[in-house]
Amino acid sequence: MPIKGFDTLTPDDKRVVMAFADGRMNMSEAARKERYAYTTVMYHLTSVRAKTGLDPRDFHDLAQLVQAIKDERKEYEQQDE
Repeated sequence: MPIKGFDTLTPDDKRVVMAFADGRMNMSEAARKERYAYTTVMYHLTSVRAKTGLDPRDFHDLAQLVQAIKDERKEYEQQDE
């Protein structure tokens, strides 16, 4: 099922969501990984929530967002073939 507002996410929003997931839902880890300030990570996570209605700080919502980002990447890679 498509996520409402997913197409409005910026590449930075998506990068922060993935870094947050990779960092075990730790904003400090996501900030370190992406070389952003902690407040920048917080801004992007809040932005994702406002745009999609899904809160990346909630495990189930984060899982949906991560899957949608992975699916989008897979589609993009298949287009290049």
